[in-house]
Amino acid sequence: MWKIKPYQVDDLFAAANTKLTDEEVKLLENEADKLNVKILGADMFRFAVKKS
Repeated sequence: MWKIKPYQVDDLFAAANTKLTDEEVKLLENEADKLNVKILGADMFRFAVKKS
């Protein structure tokens, strides 16, 4: 079983509440595409999303 430390809870909370701009998302998606990176969950429906 994992032991989560208090600072890890704070980091996870901050990460979960991070809002990316459309430009930041596009940049990350483009880099992932270049590197053929698959993002678990998010990539499941990327084929159905029209890229602008």
